[in-house]
Amino acid sequence: MVRHYTLSSEDLALINRRRGDPNRLGFALMLCYLRFPGRVLQQDEQPPAALCAFVAEQLGLDAAHFSDYAERDQTRREHVLEIETALGLCPRRGKAIGPPGFGSSLKGRHPPKIYGPPPDCK
Repeated sequence: MVRHYTLSSEDLALINRRRGDPNRLGFALMLCYLRFPGRVLQQDEQPPAALCAFVAEQLGLDAAHFSDYAERDQTRREHVLEIETALGLCPRRGKAIGPPGFGSSLKGRHPPKIYGPPPDCK
């Protein structure tokens, strides 16, 4: 968890531009998910409690704030677009990859966006 989800000073600067603790924590978790496993947290998806606590601790926040993240779906979408730009990522549809059980919470949903730097991304 430390290797994939430790926030850099640049990450913290980007995260701290958000208004409100729930948006800072949600933005940070979205940033982490886009890096690894390389996908967007789906609407109403709850990240693992240990991950939420690990990221919240780095921000000096209570992990419970995540339950109030992105009450407006537009907020979540805007955060995804901003993070994609900041990380230089290009979304593409495809088969989700990740640890065992990764896709179990996604059954019945649209295929998640998978991120990577394909050469035709402009």
